[in-house]
Amino acid sequence: MKPLNDNTHPLESLLQQHCPNGVEFRELGEVCEIEGGKLNANKAQPKGLCEFFTYDYKNPKFVDNYAWDTEALIICKKDNGENPCRYFKGKFNAFQWVRILHSFKTEANIHYIKYCFNAIFMQFLQTNSINTSLPYIAIETIKKFQIPIPPIAIQQKIVEILDAFTELQAELQAELHARRKQYEYYRNKLLSFEELQRRTDMLNGGVLSL
Repeated sequence: MKPLNDNTHPLESLLQQHCPNGVEFRELGEVCEIEGGKLNANKAQPKGLCEFFTYDYKNPKFVDNYAWDTEALIICKKDNGENPCRYFKGKFNAFQWVRILHSFKTEANIHYIKYCFNAIFMQFLQTNSINTSLPYIAIETIKKFQIPIPPIAIQQKIVEILDAFTELQAELQAELHARRKQYEYYRNKLLSFEELQRRTDMLNGGVLSL
């Protein structure tokens, strides 16, 4: 991972160079194709030739036929603690309430769009009084969602910065998980009945064995 440098601001320099008058906002439907999934949820299989995207990001599903073979963003609004927008490249299919963004124009970096969508789309729904309790997002709503589209060099720099932070976050979460497992091991060992009994015996004149 590239080190994060807090002493320089290349993004600020790029903004001043390429966007002295601000950044243009475009409707998402202007920079990519947007479609809905093709299949019912009951088509999901535990094994198959292609990934099948449903609401359940944490437990992948599969099917034997694909509707897309491309680089895409997969959007699922259901509140399962995950970002609503995910990146995927390859052959896949999707549940009918999932939304697929693909065929991005050259002025839009797909990873920049992913970060932008995850950062502000749910706020956009709430600000515009769009019913967030529905289990799906209308395709027309996504098409009309306006996002800032700076020059591609700036999009790439934003992606580079956010990728670095995402990688750092994953490393910290892995370290935290390892420390938590270590803590649980020693807690369970030191507070187990056998351990307490062994130490009690030692205090009563026995020998403490390791």
